[in-house]
Amino acid sequence: MRKGILGIPLLLVLAVFAWAANDPWKGKPYQQWDQKDIQRVLSNSPWSKTVQVDAKWEPQGTQQAPQAVPPENVPTSGGSSGGTGRSGGGMGGSSQAPSPGGGYGAPPASNATPEVAFAVRWFSSRTMREAILRNAVLSGSMKEEDAEKQLAQPVDAYQVLISGPQMTPFESAEENAIKQEATLTTKKGKQKIEASGVEIQRSPDGKTVRALVISFPKKTENGEATVGADEKGADFALSAPSISIKASFDFSNMYDAQGRDL
Repeated sequence: MRKGILGIPLLLVLAVFAWAANDPWKGKPYQQWDQKDIQRVLSNSPWSKTVQVDAKWEPQGTQQAPQAVPPENVPTSGGSSGGTGRSGGGMGGSSQAPSPGGGYGAPPASNATPEVAFAVRWFSSRTMREAILRNAVLSGSMKEEDAEKQLAQPVDAYQVLISGPQMTPFESAEENAIKQEATLTTKKGKQKIEASGVEIQRSPDGKTVRALVISFPKKTENGEATVGADEKGADFALSAPSISIKASFDFSNMYDAQGRDL
């Protein structure tokens, strides 16, 4: 009996290692990631949130079937800062697991406000950039050596990326207006960090918005870190007349093999 009890802690340790190995960002170099690993990072990792938002710009009763944002719709760079942006909460909606039919929950009633799903990703993280660049390599749109060079570029800001299959609210938006409405608020220090820049990523023809990359400074004007080493997480918020997006990030889970990854 005593021998069996002593063996329990070892089994727990082995179970923890086995669980960690299932996370591609901890279990193997990103150069070995396959499409399944990439999708795991982009859609089901601590750096990626899916939020349901009331589509106030759509007529009531319109059914919007949320779809996962494919990796190829995510830009490989985050603008001048050199960076690239499972469930979360959204104002006016709640996170739900995909239904068997591929949508999120039951269709709205005829007089209900339709909902749209958005992916909110911590774009400046090593892990997120590795997934996006690895996808570009596997798709043949980028050489591996070029991906390595881009990944080596320093990221001088925290970046959050917003994307989705329906970006209508941002089609006529101005970058400066979005900048004024986006914030990060640290959970422990209650530090409200205002956006320092916004880049609207568009399709090659310039007609369609594909994603927003919102940057936040890593340091204050006094040179102090905006996010302390002991900070537990941050809440992202973007409020505008027709849309409000909120997502919460837990820094205690945002670790790869190299350490905390923001």
